[in-house]
Amino acid sequence: MCYKSLIKIFFVSLCLVVLSKSSPSDICAETLFDNEYRIGTDDILDVQVWDNDDLNRVVEVSKEGAFTFPLIGKVHTAGLTVFDLENEIKKRLADGYLVNPEVSVCIQKYMNQKVFLLGEIKTPGSYLLKRKTHILELISMAGGFADSAGRIVSV
Repeated sequence: MCYKSLIKIFFVSLCLVVLSKSSPSDICAETLFDNEYRIGTDDILDVQVWDNDDLNRVVEVSKEGAFTFPLIGKVHTAGLTVFDLENEIKKRLADGYLVNPEVSVCIQKYMNQKVFLLGEIKTPGSYLLKRKTHILELISMAGGFADSAGRIVSV
């Protein structure tokens, strides 16, 4: 690999580190591989309570990091994992409302984990992360390096 290409990869990596908010994310099916995603503001969650269809909701996490849920009121979610949130809702529903509730939470839309790709790539811009993502995967998402990347332009 040419020296200039390595420098470009370094600068794209540096932009990702500086501009990304926090650790990468995961979702329901992908949760099997990575349980580190922290729910954040503007994420959209699908909350299902088994055998209680009237409690099933799609909710948006507010700027304050919470949402309101039937019977239990405000639920603070920012910083929790999906597993932590499921347990919190189960615990609060079991406290006088339901017997042994089964709760499932899925992230329907990621809005919290963004990175910005800049430089000699085909499609610079903002990208939403759903799980841990390697820098080369992000470059691929952006269409790869621009055709002019790594070329010396004479004046």
